This record gives sequence, C-alpha cells and structure tokens, in this order.
Amino acid sequence: MASIRAHALLSTNNVELCGVASRRIERAKKFASEFNISYASSNYRDLILKKPDALLVELPHKIQDEVVLWAMKEGMHVLIGGCLSTTSTIGKEIISLCQEKKVLVECGYEARYKPCWIYVKQKLKDNLIGTPCVINAIALWDAPAHSWYYSQSESGGMPITHITYAFINPLRWLFGDPLQLFAMSNRIKEVRKDSVNEESCLVNIKFANNLLLSLTTGYITAPTKTNWQLEIFGTKGMLEVHPGDLNSGLVQHYSNEKGRETFDFYNAENAFNRQAKTFINAINNIDNGLHSGTLMNPPDVAINDIKIAEAIVDSSKKNEVIFF
Repeated sequence: MASIRAHALLSTNNVELCGVASRRIERAKKFASEFNISYASSNYRDLILKKPDALLVELPHKIQDEVVLWAMKEGMHVLIGGCLSTTSTIGKEIISLCQEKKVLVECGYEARYKPCWIYVKQKLKDNLIGTPCVINAIALWDAPAHSWYYSQSESGGMPITHITYAFINPLRWLFGDPLQLFAMSNRIKEVRKDSVNEESCLVNIKFANNLLLSLTTGYITAPTKTNWQLEIFGTKGMLEVHPGDLNSGLVQHYSNEKGRETFDFYNAENAFNRQAKTFINAINNIDNGLHSGTLMNPPDVAINDIKIAEAIVDSSKKNEVIFF
C-alpha cells in the first residue's frame, strides 16, 4: 500500500518524495531505491531533518497513532493509509491538533473516490432504483493469520481494520450515519492469545427512512471464492456493487424494464490517484490562503467510522442494540 500511494502522490506531478522510514532499515533503503528517494532511516523521527510538508503513514494501527500525532505536532499534513485511529479518544486528539496546528489530515478510505461508488451515489440521487429499502452486503477476506491484521493489539481489531473499510465508510457517504446497530461476533479459526477478538461479525444497521443493512464481515473465506459485494434493493430495482480492492469496480443494475445492465469502470481514473490529487490540492490551497477544498475523509468525518466500529464491539459484547 505504501508503494501504491507513493505512485499516486507522484502522479499529481506536484510532489517530491524526500524521505522514507521503516523499522527495518533494509526495507527503507529498498523503498528509497525504488522511488529515487535520497534519504532513508529506521527512525521515523529522523524524517523531520528533510523538512517535509506532509507525511504518508502506512503502518500497523498501533504504531500509526504514535506517528500521526508526532507528525501533526511537527506541523506536517498527514495522509493516513487507513482508518483515522485505533480509538475515538485518539481520533478526538487528532481533530484538536488539526485546529491547533492548522494542518490537514485525510484518511485512506479511497472508496469515496472510487468510480463505482461515485456512480452509485449519483444513481441513487437520480432515483434510479426508487427508494432504497434493504442492503445486503458481504465482505469476507482471508487475512494472513500471522499478519498484523490478525493481531488485536497491532490492528485495534477487525471492526476498525476491516469493517470500517468494507463497507461502513462508503455506506455512510451514501446514506448518512446509522440510527441504531446490533452486532454479533465469533472467533473460531484463529484463537491465539492476541488474535483479533471479533474474527467474524454479523452487523445489522438501521439508517434514516427505515433503510436496513445486513452486513457479514470477517477473516473467513475460501481462497478461490470472492465474497466482496453489496446489493442495494429499492422500490424500482436493485444495484449490485462489486467494489473490488485495488481496481475501480463495477456495478450491475437490475430493473423490470431492461433486465440486467453492467457498468464497469476499469478505464476510469484510479481512486488512489484521485485521492492523492485531492489531498495535494488541499495542501496547496491552504498554503495559498484559500479554502482547503473537499477532502472526503477528514478527521471530523472519519471519526464516526471509529465510533461505529466501537459500537459493533460494544453491541457484540453486551448483546444489546446501540442507538446513536
């Protein structure tokens, strides 16, 4: 992901990569060589020597919090590769620092920049399927058992690491914040001491206008089976969304009039590039005394993804409905 986002930043033609840090110096040097970066270190704090304007953070979430707060205190803008933080408490600290230090933070939920999601948002606005009634979604991923994703302490948990990305963040963009939530979870496949507490989750959410979501998520799936899609049922039809992961996704529209129509976006601009361009333009606007523009995932927006992840954990533990 660091490579993907580095390429995206360079695609803006308005960025110089001036330094890279990794806990293992050999990895930092390899990355520096790949991107023609003159400075590599095993200590992220050394990057301040290069006087960077902004920092890209692609790290396990436990370390991410520390690095993001440090960068902001040093006056850097920050592009976070994933979620805002491991807790809403730290998220609030990030919001406070944004105001105090006058810096920008953008979270890495590129879904809001992805052509297939943008298409769905526009078609919902155009009343293509009438009034949305029910959403059925599944996001199962075969997470590497010994990776940081599967570690509760390093990741902050599956709801924060995975569920916010698939698909709470884009669904909030389409339908607003939830009104109530109920979740159940289990842990069956990997039961080591530090394995994620919620390995698989069933999450039911009610949005405004009585729109209901049933979301199945987790780290259990067959290696050759794709379990990564949504169905949005409306009073006049249905949209089936296949967001993909690193591609631009596709959407299928089902209606009585035309049957099934497929719209793919494989030739559209990459979502990572779109997000990088928006982030860099926002920094340039701030530097020129202008309004920052429209970042899709600033901290005051992205913190609600963290709060929902925390509500999923709370609901599962207490077997209670959570009201917002």
